[in-house]
Amino acid sequence: MINKKILLSLMVLGAVLGYLIISQRGLYVDEHDHYRQLMMFFNGQISVYASIPFYPLYHAFIFIFGWIFGNDSISFFRFINLLIGASTALISYFIISHFSQSNAVHKTVRFFYIPIIFPYLFLIYTDIFSLFLVLLSFLLVLKKHYTLAQIFAIISVFARQNNAIWIGFIILWIIMEEKNKIKVFSLNFIRLIAPTIIGAIVILYAFFIQDFFVIKAKNIHPVGFFTGNIFIFLFIAFILFLPLHWINRKVVTKELSKTSTWVFIALAFIIYLVTFNVEHHFNKITLFFRNQALLAITSSLALKILFFIPLAYTMLSLKVTKTVSNISYILYPFILLFLLPMQHIEFRYSIIPISLLFLLVDDEHYGERLNLAFYSILSFLILFLISQEVLYF
Repeated sequence: MINKKILLSLMVLGAVLGYLIISQRGLYVDEHDHYRQLMMFFNGQISVYASIPFYPLYHAFIFIFGWIFGNDSISFFRFINLLIGASTALISYFIISHFSQSNAVHKTVRFFYIPIIFPYLFLIYTDIFSLFLVLLSFLLVLKKHYTLAQIFAIISVFARQNNAIWIGFIILWIIMEEKNKIKVFSLNFIRLIAPTIIGAIVILYAFFIQDFFVIKAKNIHPVGFFTGNIFIFLFIAFILFLPLHWINRKVVTKELSKTSTWVFIALAFIIYLVTFNVEHHFNKITLFFRNQALLAITSSLALKILFFIPLAYTMLSLKVTKTVSNISYILYPFILLFLLPMQHIEFRYSIIPISLLFLLVDDEHYGERLNLAFYSILSFLILFLISQEVLYF
């Protein structure tokens, strides 16, 4: 085990170097829209920029700091986003510590360097703020501050609409925790989830009665049943949990001796072949690395079949993986529900699912040093290529 002071120093060093690499660079892709929204606030325009299909809670939050310090520079807002990211890492430490004290610092540093999270710590994107709110809500649930947990889960919906799924996750976790004390649908239960009931009314009004944002979101991001992000999530989980998958290889081999496993794989393969396609117009912009990869995979039957192999292995590996709590398995259906409605395929849409999975998987003895080295090297490589405008992630 690496010394805790060294681990914390690695995290601080990563934050400083990451910020220095990107802070003075020009705006990156969606940062243009987010920065325009911030400038509208600075100019006294309390309205939503045309290209933003959700409530600008994130923008309002970081604008407050810009207004207090009289600074509207790109580098300043990136620094505020980094502080939100550091706060998110701190929350992850408390979540990890709740289940295990022995490797909390090491796992927190690995969390900080998760390659699909790390680059967005330094960019003006809503994803880290959204993750902060969801993880804060989850931490409050673990500490049995149920009212506050529900309030922050509801607030998270005003950062990103699809975070409404995580309200369900929070409520089900509460039910599982309190099932021996409170009967579902009893008066005490209704009182317990009262914040969610009130929040649901507010959300319905904000997003459906005042349907401006729903219309905008539908125009930019059609809602339906799309599996693309689910399969990308599985691929990311395959890469990020490679040591764990290696440890699971013997158990997975045993699973493959079962007829039910092959029936499951066959059904998953049919669904994959039929539904894993590039449909959203944003995914047809070949400037982006992910789009180039997606178009190549989906245009070739051989590549598509080959790409399914790590996805199938990941599903079986996660099935046999131990988690830090008996309740943790409720996460999987909520990951599906969270990713299923989104047609546009993006790596960053997996940030919250991967983060929760990372925190709930029991991987205390699975290649911690190797994982940290792999995560940090890949994270800095991605960030550097972004800063040089070589990679559009």
